[in-house]
Amino acid sequence: MMKRLLFALLFALPLQALHSDLKATLDAPRTVQPGVPFTVTGTVENLGPDRAEAFRVSMNLGDRSCLSTDLFALDAGARQAFSCTTTMVPPRYAIQALFAVGSTNDLDPDHSNNSVSVVIELDAGPDLTSDLIGSRLVTPGIRNPLEILYRNVSLRPSSGATILVTVPRALGFGPVPPNCTSEGNTASCTVGPIAPGETRTLTGVAPILPLEQETSFDVNLEIRGNEADPFPVNNAWTMTITTYRTFFVTNANDRGEGSLRDALAAATAECTFTKQCQIAFRIDSAARTIRLQSPLGPITAKRLSIDGTTQTRYASDTNPLGPEIEINGSALNEGDGLDLNIECSAEVRGLVLNGFPRYALLLRRPDCFNGDLHRVVHENYIGTDPTGTRAVPNFRGIYIDVPRVDQYWRQAPWLIANNVISGNTRAGIWSENSYTMKIRGNTIGLNATRTAGLGNGASGIFLNRGAHATDVLENFIGFNAHAGVAIANGAQNVAVFANSIQANGAGGIDWNLDGPSPTTAPVRAPVIDSATYDAATNTTVVRGVIHAPSSYRPSLYLYANDAPDAGGYGEGQYFLYGNPVDNGAFEVRVPGDWRGKWIAGVALRSIFYGFLTAGLGEENSFQTTTSEFGNAVQVQ
Repeated sequence: MMKRLLFALLFALPLQALHSDLKATLDAPRTVQPGVPFTVTGTVENLGPDRAEAFRVSMNLGDRSCLSTDLFALDAGARQAFSCTTTMVPPRYAIQALFAVGSTNDLDPDHSNNSVSVVIELDAGPDLTSDLIGSRLVTPGIRNPLEILYRNVSLRPSSGATILVTVPRALGFGPVPPNCTSEGNTASCTVGPIAPGETRTLTGVAPILPLEQETSFDVNLEIRGNEADPFPVNNAWTMTITTYRTFFVTNANDRGEGSLRDALAAATAECTFTKQCQIAFRIDSAARTIRLQSPLGPITAKRLSIDGTTQTRYASDTNPLGPEIEINGSALNEGDGLDLNIECSAEVRGLVLNGFPRYALLLRRPDCFNGDLHRVVHENYIGTDPTGTRAVPNFRGIYIDVPRVDQYWRQAPWLIANNVISGNTRAGIWSENSYTMKIRGNTIGLNATRTAGLGNGASGIFLNRGAHATDVLENFIGFNAHAGVAIANGAQNVAVFANSIQANGAGGIDWNLDGPSPTTAPVRAPVIDSATYDAATNTTVVRGVIHAPSSYRPSLYLYANDAPDAGGYGEGQYFLYGNPVDNGAFEVRVPGDWRGKWIAGVALRSIFYGFLTAGLGEENSFQTTTSEFGNAVQVQ
C-alpha cells in the first residue's frame, strides 16, 4: 500500500508545476480622427511548453478600463484575440493603450512579455486656450494691466493667433503693447508660433477705469488661432473685476477734508462685510509726510487696504529709494501709528511709519466670520526715514496680538512680508499672541539696501509664549542688540529657516531667552564635526550628527558665517543647504569653495498631528519646530 501511494505522489509532482509562457501583442492605430471609432486588438499567444490555466487579460485605454476577462485557458501554441472599439475627442489628444495578461498562480516563466502598450494620438489641429489671472480687485483710476495666459494644449504646433480683449463700452483701453492695437472697447494682440504644450503670458493690456466710482465689470477674452481649432469651447474666458470702494488722501494735513484721519473715519463708517475698501493716496503737493498731532485710534473697518503705492501709481515716483508716503508720530506723547482692529481682509502697503512713542503697527483681531482671511503687511519702511538709510525709531516696529480662536477656520493670520523693519528702540517685530503667522522676506536690522546695519534696540523678532505655529523664513536679520529671533518659553511650533542671520548681540536664534543653549532647546541643534573643501568636485563637504526625532525625517539647514559668535556658535549669514536627512551621522556636499568661512546648522523637526491625536488641540497638520544654531566649524 505504501509503495502505491509513493508512486502516485511521484507521478503527480510534474503535473503541479505546469509552465506556460504567455506573450501579449497589441495592434492599435498610432493616430485617429476626432470622433471616429477605432479598434484596438490585443492578442495572447501561449509559447508553451504547457497548457495555460487560470489566466486573465485586461485592456486599458488611458484612464478607462476597456475589458477585463474572466479566467481563461489556452493550449500551447494557440492564440486568442481580444478587441475594444472606442473614440477620442478633444480635449483629449493622446491616450496610452495597455494590454496585459496575468496568471493567478504565477507559473509564467517570463513576465517581460506579459504586457505591451502604445500611445495613440488624435490627428487634430492646434487647440488654443486662454484665461486671465491676477487680482479681481483693483484700484480705480490707475492702469491695472491684465495678465493673459494662453497655451497650446494639443500635439500640433500653432503658427500664431490673435487675442481679443473686450470690456464695457464706457471703459476702453490705455496704451497697449507693441504687438497690440486698440479701438473703442476692444484690444487686439497678435502672437507668433505656439509649440505643443507651450504656455505664454501677455501683459500690458490695461482697461481705463473711472476714478471715483465703485464699479464691477466683465473682461471678455478670446483667442483665435490661424488654423481651425478642434475644440473652440475653451478659447474664451470671462473674468469679473471689481474696483475698491476708495477713500482718497489728497493732502498731508493732520485732519480735515482730504486728510488720512478723515479717510480712515469714512472707511470705518462705510466698509461693511460686503464692501472691499481702500485708502488711496493722491497728494498733489511735494509735502508727503503726514505728521500726526494725536493718535488715529483703532481702525475697525471690516475689509480695508491702506496702500501707499497708489501715490506713485497716480502721480510719479519721487522717491526711488523707498515709499513716498511717510506717517510720522514724533509729535505724540503716547499712542500707535496704525492700530488695525480689522475683522477680516486687511492690508498695509508701501508706507513709511516712524517716530511713534509705542508701536508703528498694532495688529489685532483673530476671528473672521465671513471667510476672507487675507491679512498682509508688505513693502513698508518701519523705523527708518523714507530712504531706508537713517533710523527714525518707533518704540517697537510691529506688535501682534492675535490670539488663537477655537474655531481654526475663523482664524485670520497675518503675513508680514518684504518690509524694512530697522532702527526701532526695542524689537522690530514683537508677537504677544499669534497663530499660523508668516514673517517672510523682510529686512530686519539692516538698511534698505542691506549694506549696513541699523539694528533694532532689542531682538529683531521676539515671539512670546502666545506665538504658535509661526514661520520665519527668507528674511535678512542682523545687527540687532539682542537675538536675531528670540522665542520665549511656551511658544510652540516655531520654524526659522532659509534666512540670512548675522551679527546679533545674543545670537541668531535664542529659545527660552537664556542665551545659546543648543542642547536644551525644544529641538537639539546639529553638531558639525568637520567641513572640508573638495577641489575635485568644487564642493564643501560637511559632516556631523543630527538628532531631531520627527514623524518623518528631520530637515537639516546649513549656513556659512564670516566668523562665529562668542562661545563658538554660528548664525546664518549665508544660506547653503536645506533638505531632509536621516537622524544620526550625515555627510552633505554644498556647491562652492567656502574655505575660511564657519559652517553651522539648525535642525527642523516635523511632527504630524492626525486624527489619532484628538484632544491635543491641534488640527490635522505638520507642526514644525527649529533648533538654535549649533557649533561653528571653519572650512579647511
